[in-house]
Amino acid sequence: MAAIDASVAARGRRWRHVIPPILVAIVAVATVTARRPDAVTNPQFWAEDGAVFFTQARQLGGFHALFVSYAGYLQTASRLVAWFAQAFPARQAPLIYNLFGLAVQCLPVVYLASRRYDRLSWRIRLLLIALYLLVPASGEVDVTITNSLWHLAVLMPVIVFAAPPKRWYGLLTDVALFVVAALSGPFCIFLLPFLAYYWWRQHRPRWLTALLIVDLAGCLVQGAELTLGPNSRPPAFTVDIHRLVSVIAVRVFLSLVVGQRAAPRFAKFSGSLQALTVYPVFFAGAALVVAAWVKGSTQVRLFFGYAGVLLASALFVPSSASTLTSYWQGLTLADGGQRYFFVPMLAVIVAAVVLIASGTRWLSAVGVVFLLAIVLLGVPTDFRYQPYRDFRFGQNLTRCLSGPLGSPCAIPINPPGWAFTLPR
Repeated sequence: MAAIDASVAARGRRWRHVIPPILVAIVAVATVTARRPDAVTNPQFWAEDGAVFFTQARQLGGFHALFVSYAGYLQTASRLVAWFAQAFPARQAPLIYNLFGLAVQCLPVVYLASRRYDRLSWRIRLLLIALYLLVPASGEVDVTITNSLWHLAVLMPVIVFAAPPKRWYGLLTDVALFVVAALSGPFCIFLLPFLAYYWWRQHRPRWLTALLIVDLAGCLVQGAELTLGPNSRPPAFTVDIHRLVSVIAVRVFLSLVVGQRAAPRFAKFSGSLQALTVYPVFFAGAALVVAAWVKGSTQVRLFFGYAGVLLASALFVPSSASTLTSYWQGLTLADGGQRYFFVPMLAVIVAAVVLIASGTRWLSAVGVVFLLAIVLLGVPTDFRYQPYRDFRFGQNLTRCLSGPLGSPCAIPINPPGWAFTLPR
């Protein structure tokens, strides 16, 4: 009888551990959907979703398309979704893409809500979860499977810094997600030194060894694709400190506080007025991160290092621009390209949360003031994203499929100006 009671009690404890991630997943799906409801009510392809991945899956077959690189590296997550979507009517493909994009976007917060992050208080975890779901200036990475690789870039360190899984299926899930993430962009390369250091600091546990092996394999594959693929000519390396400060201040710090649409206006100020705006923002934001670096744990510092490498890659990546100065000027003033600063923005949010939890009164006050500015200004400004332009995908698809055989048919998709050709 005692053995039965113990078994029932153990089963009850297991269910108590499962309920929080389920509840957080439901809230996350509802929140992300509320920010752009048309992703579910009127789903449409976004850029490479249709023009590359959907088209090549139909033409080459889903399995063969897995091994085709795009933009210099493999993008396995998008390829897998495109392959899966082939089992359904073509008009349902945008919805399937968006549902997978929604799931990938919610995965990091599900991990944070699991018992593998019980070392953090629920107050801290709920704060991180809410800010991740409500982060301003994240419209480019919202729901779409094409840009889901940026959420996978967040998921990788979230898995690494979690407590080891206690069940075999937990390890299998970690490894499977890590494989997909490592083969869905170059982020495994950026993560490698930080993962290797953490693996060594944790005394080389088997669980982290498995993740490190997967990451190394991903680096070899993606590194080969980047090395052997066509390379863009890098811009001339002439550093303009003012432009560098401006792009970081606008894209990383101001975009969080005032939202993506308002932030570039500060960069349009001229002369001393611009300097009086961007330099205080830059140094205040940098001081916030440095203070959190000093107060934070090893995991926090490694995440800051990882985000810093991603920021450097966004700033110094080969570009079609002739000089870095013109490239940075374009980044500062343009609305697009905010996805490259998504992880650095999350690092700034983590820095503010670290200061709140630091135990030092004045540092906690600084963190609270910064997060209040985000919640009161940035979140309301960028909570709802503009719906995608309705190109009536279903009607265009029906028109194309009902046309004469042998003649290609172009279908317009978002963003405006993009289209893909569907062979009949």
